[in-house]
Amino acid sequence: MKPFKKSAIFFVLVLIHFPVWGKIEYEKMIIEQSNSRAMDFNLLLAIAHAESNFRPKVVSFRGAVGLCQITIPVAKDRLGYSHKDRSKDAALHKRLLNPAENIKIALLHLAWIDKHLNKRFKGTDRFRMIVAIYNAGYRNFINKTGRLPRLGEGTKPMEKWKVKERDGYISKVSKSYMRFVNKYGHSKFSLLK
Repeated sequence: MKPFKKSAIFFVLVLIHFPVWGKIEYEKMIIEQSNSRAMDFNLLLAIAHAESNFRPKVVSFRGAVGLCQITIPVAKDRLGYSHKDRSKDAALHKRLLNPAENIKIALLHLAWIDKHLNKRFKGTDRFRMIVAIYNAGYRNFINKTGRLPRLGEGTKPMEKWKVKERDGYISKVSKSYMRFVNKYGHSKFSLLK
């Protein structure tokens, strides 16, 4: 009986860490929504993989919710809700647990970040900045680095930020990004070609 319990526990742990069901459907959903919003689907696939491993019901200890780990304040910003009105928080939390809604808000957030970078970066620098700001949050990124980099300055202000924290996440997303490029090819809206 004991070997059965150990193998059953192992099986459950494997399912928790490496979910297979739904992953392909979420990948398709991300690709369709990204293309309809003129965004790089490989970027959002890599972010969803890094943030939740494609588990739509994950809630982090900091309150990030769902497939792409969106926080309530970010969702309120992207949807135009007031931060003072907390009456919508429970409904918004439930909405973020819906994979389609989570992807939609994540794409709105990525588009907002890209717009605020205002074509300051190209290629790898742009990719790194978008990923770093997505991970830290815009306000938090400004608090950690002091400001957004100026045109032609590159990613120099990111040096103030903890290297291990920053580069670990960017590296994780970059590796996933390349794996999805190998699987699906470049998006026509690709950040890295």
